Amino acid sequence: MKKVYLLILILIVSIGGIFLAKSVRKTKKTTGITEITGISPEKSEERESTGGKKIIDGDFSVYLPDLDNEKIKMYWKNKNGEAYSELSKVIQENPGDKINFATNGGIYSIEYKPKGLYIENYKIISKIDLRHGEGNFYMQPNGVFFIEDNQPKISESKSFTYNENISYAVQSGPLLVKDGVINKKTGKDSKSLKIRSAVGITKENKVFFLMSSEGINFYNFSKYALDNLECRDLLFLDGTISKMYFSDEKEAPKQDYPFVTIITSEKK
Repeated sequence: MKKVYLLILILIVSIGGIFLAKSVRKTKKTTGITEITGISPEKSEERESTGGKKIIDGDFSVYLPDLDNEKIKMYWKNKNGEAYSELSKVIQENPGDKINFATNGGIYSIEYKPKGLYIENYKIISKIDLRHGEGNFYMQPNGVFFIEDNQPKISESKSFTYNENISYAVQSGPLLVKDGVINKKTGKDSKSLKIRSAVGITKENKVFFLMSSEGINFYNFSKYALDNLECRDLLFLDGTISKMYFSDEKEAPKQDYPFVTIITSEKK
């Protein structure tokens, strides 16, 4: 009789082990957000689109394009030479849910022109600016976000080299994170708390877009990208004016200020 009880016990343990293994596999699949970004699924909202991944994590919004199904593009003016200025106008000109994501490009001049390098559809529209000056744009080092052979990249401005395979590029500054190290000029104890937006490249060469919805200093904004997004390089795009559009929203967010350059992630 003892042998029978022992066999039953072994059978129960074996069945329990099978169910536990299945549960672990299922958990790993449904919490992939942690594997990809380090963001805890318990405190965030994750949504899959037909292309990339949208993540709302407290005061941070993140978009991770899926470059197997999406392409990054940039816009300034329409075919009539008029500046788009608003995310809604770019979206309207690309009907059929073509645009999965859109956000502001880099810092612009007081003349509402791209500040520094801007390349659109392989054409150099504004030359690179390697001068020194005041303001975020000139905080050193600054950088260039560009698309080369359909691969998003970030380079320090002084190291950037143009070639004919670069389809889009926008210069901005400062370069908040370079090779996994936060820019020392960001100021860990800075009292400058503003909305921030940036574009980043992970250690696995994947692109992401990041924005804070509340005021935050450069250092803590950069630290979030390092801790949660496996960030290798992070380029500041703009501050208080920043907005993001996701395709699961009914309409583009209302803007308090016009944009100059606009970056999108679109269906191929």
